[in-house]
Amino acid sequence: MTPTREPVLEGTRIIMRPLGVEDARDVWELLVRNRDFFIPTMPQPDDSYFTLEKQTEILQRIEEEQKQGKRLQFGIFLREEGTLAGCLMLANIRGIPFSSCILGYYLDERQTGRGLVSEAVRLACRYAFDELGIHRIEAGVMPRNTASVRVLERAGFVREGVARKNILIQGRWEDHLMFSLLKEEANF
Repeated sequence: MTPTREPVLEGTRIIMRPLGVEDARDVWELLVRNRDFFIPTMPQPDDSYFTLEKQTEILQRIEEEQKQGKRLQFGIFLREEGTLAGCLMLANIRGIPFSSCILGYYLDERQTGRGLVSEAVRLACRYAFDELGIHRIEAGVMPRNTASVRVLERAGFVREGVARKNILIQGRWEDHLMFSLLKEEANF
């Protein structure tokens, strides 16, 4: 399940590569710039989450998980400008008998509505199926996050049901629509 080389995934408008500690400043700036946009859909972070020190600490932990083959945290970079536009993660990567992972992502508000996340999801799913040998990719989305629901549906994810009161978001237990994509169903 562990990639043998650092994967760089190239799309039409984006390039994705695993993030490391050297990307902490870019991630921090992205989060601070989009704080008001991201807050309604994230667990209630304390103010330290939006500091460079905390993002450095988080990326150190992610680097270790990446080395262990448990997670890939990709930066979504705009091909033309080379700037960080968002992040996509393949988390909880598990081998047989599960052969699965969980997909999550976020994008700079200024870049929404351009199909960049859709492109990133297709690239990451193809990589997970073809290079990591994953059989099933799962994703959960709050019902009110209609843009994210559309991203998953366009990528071929199938809605499986509702995980009731699944994650504590801003002090409230939120339901999540649960989606999955199987390797044999992917058509990209």
